[in-house]
Amino acid sequence: MIENERQLEATKKAISDLEGALLSLKQDILPNSPARFALMAEPAVAQLRQLRRLVDDYIGMTAAVSSEAELWLRLRGPSLEYDDVPISVVSEVLKTLKTGLETTAAFLGGERSRRGHSPGIKEATDLRIVAWEPGSVKVGLRLPERTAMEPPGTPEQVHIAVDRYMQAARWASSGSDPSRLEAEIPDPAFRRLLLAQISRLVPRSRSDLEAVELSRDAKDGTTVLLRPDAAKRVRAAMRRAAEDETGDGSAKAKGVLREIDLDQRTFIVRDPDAKAETKCTIARKPMIS
Repeated sequence: MIENERQLEATKKAISDLEGALLSLKQDILPNSPARFALMAEPAVAQLRQLRRLVDDYIGMTAAVSSEAELWLRLRGPSLEYDDVPISVVSEVLKTLKTGLETTAAFLGGERSRRGHSPGIKEATDLRIVAWEPGSVKVGLRLPERTAMEPPGTPEQVHIAVDRYMQAARWASSGSDPSRLEAEIPDPAFRRLLLAQISRLVPRSRSDLEAVELSRDAKDGTTVLLRPDAAKRVRAAMRRAAEDETGDGSAKAKGVLREIDLDQRTFIVRDPDAKAETKCTIARKPMIS
């Protein structure tokens, strides 16, 4: 960490020396052996990146770039680095996050179409990448500027969707009793939808991705850490929400009929919109003597 101007100048001098050494390597080695140059230059490149980050932190460049982000997504794993990460891992998590916010915002807006969400909702939840931070993969995101396709009230609707999504994710990572989430989000249909989206973001066991971290801007301070062990409790909370929806026998579950078990008298209704499933039980009729 750089704490004063004297340290700043010393760091700049170290950067200049490393740049000179790297330039010499380039001139002497690169023309004849690119592979050898890459190997010999690796320590200097790593140190240059570290020193430049220290300078960026001190002069305020890091803060200036980070202030644009409304939401931070960090992917944690022993083999994941911001400059060496599989495209499939990053793209899958970003798509899952985008879909979750889009589905949540659509529900809040009363959209129940099986043919997909409105163009306005899709556009309003198409997050923009505004920053990358070193270490494990950490991406700074913000919601897009309002477009002509968005109907009035959509930005507010999307911001509420982000709040509710984070609320459900925070519960999933907290280990607290399901009743707490039920008190915060009393509508069982909405609660089940949120949990279904969060469940898709929870990392699977035995994968390169060990944890997904979500955090708001510095003013909010909310940080969520989703690990594979959250999957079980999220599924249990989803079942509770489904029971709340259909427990009195008057509610209806709409979707695709799957996995009929005649022996156990159960079947599953899969909702393609919410990406969720409701397990239903066929009540046994009392014997008439």
